Amino acid sequence: PYFLSPSTRTSTTPRALLPSPPWTWLRRGPRTQGRLFGGCLTVVARIQGIAHISPSWKDKIMFLESATAEADMTKGNPLARIRSAFADLAARGVFDEIAGLVVGRAYGYNTERERAEYAAVIQGLLCKGRLGASTSFPILMNVDFGHTAPIVTLPMDALAVLDSEKDEFSIAEAVVV
Repeated sequence: PYFLSPSTRTSTTPRALLPSPPWTWLRRGPRTQGRLFGGCLTVVARIQGIAHISPSWKDKIMFLESATAEADMTKGNPLARIRSAFADLAARGVFDEIAGLVVGRAYGYNTERERAEYAAVIQGLLCKGRLGASTSFPILMNVDFGHTAPIVTLPMDALAVLDSEKDEFSIAEAVVV
């Protein structure tokens, strides 16, 4: 995988592999399955406001990842922007419809403390308060997809399973990649 250099905006060298923190369950829930759909958090949040292109999230296993900060490609999006994007999706009722959530390893959040702060934002919005009381879908964190290396490719619209009791995230059908 190659990455744009902030100074030249070109890429000729592979990205360095980063140590992978373990995938963790932010919230355990019942075994669920659904079609995978998602992408970059800020883009997904933005398109939710456009009725003609906003997808149906009914029974989907949503996957979201965060990209680089717009001002500095060496850093991740600030927590305020992450919180705002998740809050926008919650306000539009997306989390009332999905079957499960898979969150990619956050770009630029490389220390244990930074990852804990990132998880706390999601936990505060989705696991506590009104929304946390009304939903029970499982949430899997730190999965290696998105703006990271190494990277897992998630096949869009493939049938997937989340089972926190078995500690399992799997693709349940053959797909063409």
